[in-house]
Amino acid sequence: MPILPGPLRRLPAHLAAAGRAGTEAGHDRPAAGHSTPGGGPGTWPAADEGRPFQAVYDASKSFVQSFAEALRNDLKDTGVTVTSLMPGPTDTEFFDRAEMADTRVGSGRKDDPPTVAEQGFAAMMRGDQTVTVGPLLNKVQTAAGKTVPDRLKAAQHRRMAGPGSGS
Repeated sequence: MPILPGPLRRLPAHLAAAGRAGTEAGHDRPAAGHSTPGGGPGTWPAADEGRPFQAVYDASKSFVQSFAEALRNDLKDTGVTVTSLMPGPTDTEFFDRAEMADTRVGSGRKDDPPTVAEQGFAAMMRGDQTVTVGPLLNKVQTAAGKTVPDRLKAAQHRRMAGPGSGS
């Protein structure tokens, strides 16, 4: 695959990771009672929003969320669960790689990756369909995102993710 410019270079990895996990789970038909993680890295609320400065990333998250929902339904009679993990900002290299270290979200508080993974794993083992992990603020933002108009969510995200907003 040719090298894609700028934010487009993240798209194949997000889609491939979700597709690979889903295809393996769907075609190999794991034994009843097994769990399959849905999704991939990043902030799941991105799947429900068209956020400024992250159009490609958010589109990839929408694909992954839709794919997880479809796969969950495809596997409903097999005993296999598909869990969508919706973390808040997590302390990984994402913000540096996305050139967002100077933003409010990139320079702000982030969750510990092992803690996020543990919470996601526990939810998957319980058979939860989706899990929002992290602090209460992330859970409130995720819940509010279902009722707040898109234009207001986009304006808020612009303030948090705009270049230089963390300075």
